[in-house]
Amino acid sequence: MNLRNNIIIKIISLTALAGLIIYLYLTGFNQRFNLEYYRDIVTGTGYASPFVYIGICIVAPNLMFPFAVIIITGGIVFGCLKGMILSLIGGFLSAIAGYYVARFLGRETVRTYFFRGWWADVDKKLSDNGFLSMLIIRIIGLPFGAQNYLGGISGMSLHNYILGSLIGMSPGIVVLTFLGESLISIDKNIFFTVALFLVFFYIMACFFVKRFHKKPRCADLSDSQARRDYNGK
Repeated sequence: MNLRNNIIIKIISLTALAGLIIYLYLTGFNQRFNLEYYRDIVTGTGYASPFVYIGICIVAPNLMFPFAVIIITGGIVFGCLKGMILSLIGGFLSAIAGYYVARFLGRETVRTYFFRGWWADVDKKLSDNGFLSMLIIRIIGLPFGAQNYLGGISGMSLHNYILGSLIGMSPGIVVLTFLGESLISIDKNIFFTVALFLVFFYIMACFFVKRFHKKPRCADLSDSQARRDYNGK
């Protein structure tokens, strides 16, 4: 398969995926999947319910179904701790799946045919500050699938993408799972556990932000020194 045919296949696949997502959004189909609907699906599968739930976590957000509703459902069905673990696993696998889909279908296509000017600047910033960029993207609350695709079409490394995703999405998963559990019953022990988790994650986030934020500055200083050396010759 030559390069031209490969690009054509990627464009067709990318267009089909975008068309499906737009269709689901315009028809309101993704909004029909509410808490009750997800709960019935998961609880109706018996012992396989954890695997079914993880499967929903992987596929649905990448089709722009609201991930928050799914996470709350996990808290309702499985309780806080188990629901939290399953949502983290599902969210992690969903992030990896979305990243590779976007990287395979969209990275070269978008860079070659679209947004050549301003996208090149955005892509460089995302690539140079991969962890910090992904951490901020996860926290600001874009649709989860859109976050995955943005990470995939950018030049950020998989390592920084995973690290930023795990730290960025964990507090939200903890809070939403607790919210799902609290719709059934309120347990003070669960509340304090959630609070400790949030404190831990935010401390870790601040630590990594400070650590990674220093690197671009060092790089800028090196570039400035290199330019001065070059001009001095």
